[in-house]
Amino acid sequence: MFKELFNDTTTTLFGQISLVIFAVVFTAIVVRTLLRPKKTMDRYANMPLDDDHSHHGDA
Repeated sequence: MFKELFNDTTTTLFGQISLVIFAVVFTAIVVRTLLRPKKTMDRYANMPLDDDHSHHGDA
């Protein structure tokens, strides 16, 4: 599938580069999100419900 995509004469070099950059960044974000500790994700999930604003940066 990728061989056909990259062999297409209408696909430019910039298009190929942008596709690779997108795939790498997307994969990095997904992996980073999945590897986060559950405690950290629970804290982020509860942020909108917390009345304490001390960890939001506004003291």
